[in-house]
Formats: sequence, structure tokens, C-alpha cells
Amino acid sequence: MANQQTTSDVETHRMPAHDHRKSARETKTADGPRKIGETANHTVETIRSATRDVTDDLKQNAENVTRDAAKAGILYRDTASETMDRMQALMSSFIQLTRGAQEVQHTFWEVTQQSFRAAISEPTELAQCRSLTEFAEKQR
Repeated sequence: MANQQTTSDVETHRMPAHDHRKSARETKTADGPRKIGETANHTVETIRSATRDVTDDLKQNAENVTRDAAKAGILYRDTASETMDRMQALMSSFIQLTRGAQEVQHTFWEVTQQSFRAAISEPTELAQCRSLTEFAEKQR
């Protein structure tokens, strides 16, 4: 009977009733680590969310900058090409204008030389005329 415990022996080894209930102070102490854990989890989630938001914003901004830079590059390339085409057209026009001016100048000198030749030779030819009829024919 030594190994068998009676109900009265078990009851004597029980903890007092007030030990099974937690006092308000013990409850606060036990809830502290849980609240700290919840706060830490909330903080980590907040940081993760903020990091995701910042990363998404940075990614979007980088995409916008890349797209805008590509558009600007295309615009500058097209503008440079148009400018080069216009400069070539301008140079071609200038060359044609210069050639035209040279032709006008040559024509002017030819006309001037012919006028001087005529001015020099006509009086001599008129002076050599022997009749009024010959003189009238030379003036025609």
C-alpha cells in the first residue's frame, strides 16, 4: 500500500488555489513578450510594405526616365538628321546661287566688252563711209 496514494495524500500535495490563477501583475508580465512580438511583427510588416512601395516607386521612376531618355534620343537623332538635310539643301542652293552669279558676271563682262568694242569700232567705221547711204547702212 505504500505505492498507492490515497485521495487525501494527492490533495495535500496540490498547489494552493491562488497559485493556479494569475495575478494582474503576472498577466501583464506574461503578456509583455507576446505584445512585444506582435509589435515587432507589425513593425517588420510595415517596413516590408514601405520597402515594397519605395521599390515599386523607384522602379516606376526608372522606367519613366528610361522611356523619356529614349524618346529624347529619338527626337535629337531626328532633329540632327533634319538639320543635316536642311544644311545640305542650303549648301546646294548656295552653290547654285554662286554659279548663277558667276554666269551673270560673265554675261555682264561679255556684253560690256561687246559694247566697248562697238563703241570703239563704230566711229572708225562711220568715219570711213564715203556716202550718206553707206553711213545709214552702217548705223542699222
